[in-house]
Amino acid sequence: MSEHTNEQILYAIDKERFATFLCELRKEKGFTQKELAAKLYISDKAISKWERALSLPDTALLIPLSEVLDVTVTELLKGERLNTDSQLNIQDVEKLVVNAIDISSQEIEEKTAQKTKWKKVYTTCCLITLLEILLILLYDRNVFQQLYTMLIGTGLFIMSGAYFCIFIKERLPKYYDENKISSYSDGMLRMNLPGARFNNRNWPYIVKSGRVWICTAMVLQPIIIFTIYLILPPEMKAYTNFAMLPIVVGMFVPMVYFAYKYQ
Repeated sequence: MSEHTNEQILYAIDKERFATFLCELRKEKGFTQKELAAKLYISDKAISKWERALSLPDTALLIPLSEVLDVTVTELLKGERLNTDSQLNIQDVEKLVVNAIDISSQEIEEKTAQKTKWKKVYTTCCLITLLEILLILLYDRNVFQQLYTMLIGTGLFIMSGAYFCIFIKERLPKYYDENKISSYSDGMLRMNLPGARFNNRNWPYIVKSGRVWICTAMVLQPIIIFTIYLILPPEMKAYTNFAMLPIVVGMFVPMVYFAYKYQ
C-alpha cells in the first residue's frame, strides 16, 4: 500500500460519509444518541456533531466506538462495510490504522486553538486584575492593610488560573472511564468532588467551568471587595474580608453540577 493511500485512510476522512454511516449503525443497534454517548463516556452533543458532519471523534474513541457498533475501525473511517473478499486487505489496514493513529490533525488543531484561546483570556484577565489592584492602591495606599484577603485572592486566582488555562490535561487517562474514581491528582493539584466520579464524559465541562469561573472571579473580586469596603461603616470594614469566601467556594458549585450531570 502506498504512502499516499495511507494518508488518505488516516486523514482524508469523508465527514459526510462517516456521519451517514455512523447514524445508520447506531440505529441498527437501536441506540439513541444519548445511549451511545453513555457507552463512550461522552456527551450526546458530541454524537450529534459527528452525525451532522460537524466534527470527527477523537482518535482515542475510534476503537471503543467500533467495538460498540460491531464494525472495524477501517470500516468506520471509510464509511462503509467491507466484504471479506475485498481487494483491500482488511486485517493489514486495520492493524495500520489502529497502531499508527495517535492523534488526528483535526484534533491537534482544535486542542491547540483551545489552549491558545484560554492562554490569551488568562493573560488578559491577569493584566486587568493587576491594573485594578494598582488603581485601588493609588486611591488608598493603606487599604491593603485591612483588605489583605484581596491580595491573597488575587494570588490564588492567578496560580489556579495558570493551571486551568495552560497546564491542565484536556483528557483523562482511559482508566478513569473504566473505574469509578472520585478524585483527581496531577502534580500539586488535588481535586475531590463529593460523590462525583471523574471521567472523560464530564471532564471537559469541569475544566471549562473552572476556567470561566476563575477568570471571571479574578477580574471581579478586587472590585467587589473594594466596593463592599467603601460601603460598610468604619466599625464593620474588617468584615469585608469574609466576602472572599463565597467567591472562592463558588468556583466548585458549577464543577460539582457538571460532574454529577455528565458522570
